[in-house]
Amino acid sequence: MKYELAKQLKDVGFPQYGKKRDVDGSLVTLDSSIGQIHDFVYIPTLEELIEAYERDGYFDFSIKHDKAGSKWYARIIENSSTKSLHIATIEKDGSTPTEAVGRLLLALYANTGASA
Repeated sequence: MKYELAKQLKDVGFPQYGKKRDVDGSLVTLDSSIGQIHDFVYIPTLEELIEAYERDGYFDFSIKHDKAGSKWYARIIENSSTKSLHIATIEKDGSTPTEAVGRLLLALYANTGASA
């Protein structure tokens, strides 16, 4: 996951700690050449991102890979009796499964106004 996506997750309230707290790249800082030193963000694991979906109101979470385009897609459906399936489905893509799931999580929080 790239810094920008991790920072966006931090900004919506994603916890800045996790199971991987040792020195293995789970904390990163933005390149000091662009002037922001000490802006540390936690890089969540794929498992931690998926666990964030475990709340009422959503079902049918899935991840798929388009081998031809080398993209990953993460999708979830909002449980709603007032929305069509098309409108209730949220899907985001990324170059890795973690990126796709992270973008989906951001979209969910944007749709609900909730924080992580």
